[in-house]
Amino acid sequence: MINLTEVRKSKIEGTGLFASAPIKSGTNIGAVKHIPAKKRSKFTLDFDDGTVVRFVNNFRYLNHSSRPNVRLNNKLEVIAIRNIKKGEELTMYYGEEFEIYVNG
Repeated sequence: MINLTEVRKSKIEGTGLFASAPIKSGTNIGAVKHIPAKKRSKFTLDFDDGTVVRFVNNFRYLNHSSRPNVRLNNKLEVIAIRNIKKGEELTMYYGEEFEIYVNG
């Protein structure tokens, strides 16, 4: 799979993940690599069953947006939900309680 992303400084929050080439809607950009976590902290994701995982690859730099351009599927793959231009920051919707995780 071709790497479609690059890490750069973000105007949203510190560091972000950006498209290094145009990405079409529906494209599987890659999978989140993760490890089990014992508690919430930066770069973690909580599941309804109580499982907590920590992102350990560049997808940890996906910043929150109420108008996201990517989503996670149930296999923790990052999927484009609209066409994304080269240089555009990749964002996803964290949910209503996202500040807990970002600032944890």
